[in-house]
Amino acid sequence: MPDTPTPIEPVEVPAGEFLLRRWRRDDVDAYWAGLQSPGGRLWHGSTLGSRDDLVATLARRRDWTTGDHASWALVDGADLLGSISVHRIDQGDGELG
Repeated sequence: MPDTPTPIEPVEVPAGEFLLRRWRRDDVDAYWAGLQSPGGRLWHGSTLGSRDDLVATLARRRDWTTGDHASWALVDGADLLGSISVHRIDQGDGELG
C-alpha cells in the first residue's frame, strides 16, 4: 500500500514588506481582475476560462490536507500581488511555482 502524505498545516510566512498567506475566498475579485489586466495571464500560466474555474482553483489552493502541495497568496498589505506554490511534495522534494 502506498504511503499516505502527511497533511500540511497552512502557515503564514512574513517576507520583509510582503506576506505569504493562505488563499481566502475574498481573493477571487482581485485575482480575476489581475487576469484581465494586460499581461495578467502570463504570470498565471494557465487557461482559467471563468470566475467559477478560479473559485474552484483557489478552493484547491486553500486545502492543504492532501499533504502534496502548499499554496500562498503573495500580498503587500491589502494588495494581492501574486501566487506562490510548492507542488508535488513527496518525501521532502517538491516543485516551486
